[in-house]
Amino acid sequence: MAQGKLKAKVQVPGKGKQKSLRPTKNHVLRKGHFTIKPKKGKELETFKLRKNLERAINTNIEHDVSMKASSIQPQSFKLIKKDLTMPSHKSHPKISCLYGPTNTYMISTPVGELQLVSCPKGLHSLGQHSDLNDENFRPDYSVPVEVLSQLYQDNGYVYKPAMQCVDWLKDYFNKSSEPGTVPLPPACLSISKKGSFTSKVWQTLPQLVPFGQSISYGRLAELCDNPKACRAVGHAMSENPLMLIMPCHRVIQTGGNLGNYHKGTRNSIKVWLLKHEGNIH
Repeated sequence: MAQGKLKAKVQVPGKGKQKSLRPTKNHVLRKGHFTIKPKKGKELETFKLRKNLERAINTNIEHDVSMKASSIQPQSFKLIKKDLTMPSHKSHPKISCLYGPTNTYMISTPVGELQLVSCPKGLHSLGQHSDLNDENFRPDYSVPVEVLSQLYQDNGYVYKPAMQCVDWLKDYFNKSSEPGTVPLPPACLSISKKGSFTSKVWQTLPQLVPFGQSISYGRLAELCDNPKACRAVGHAMSENPLMLIMPCHRVIQTGGNLGNYHKGTRNSIKVWLLKHEGNIH
């Protein structure tokens, strides 16, 4: 994207002039976006301006954006860096969190291809293809764990959590070492609300229910200091963004029934995973 082609013009009422905004080299070099920081009392007008400005930049063409604002003045805004990246791949846009933009990986495994999304700080999601269900699930131990593709090329230095996840998956499926010896890859703090019950469940489960063990919803609620929160535990499991890493398949009903997995559409996968871990035979 050519730095010189990015600009936006703001119509200033009563002045008969337009204020041209152009990103500096540092704004364009890595982020692909620049945006506007409002001063006090100018939030609404500046928000409208920012959206138009970002839309112009996203088109990746030379484009001037003009808008009328009743009260915005040139001194009411300034350029700041924004941790956003232009979504050149519309099907898999980069997502930004506090720790940087994400990268998306496709990974082959014995239970099918997994999609991994990670930022430089930690994992955002890990899951199977949305079309997978009990009818088309075909596990195959001969399939190696390896990266098939990545949305943005990286040598493993920036997105270390993603590479840690691949190593963990290899160990999980190959059982090449004592379970638990390969540390879990870190999850990004942005995927859960700090201090929430869901966050506590997600932290407690992988810590206290290791490979080869299972736990009931009620017992997990007790471990999270809320014995009556069985339904809340079930909700946390249904919202789990990290398959296997947060092992919701190890949570079963009190009477010993396995319960549903992925709203009942992937129960055979839960059975396979529990057999793989030696929980059932």
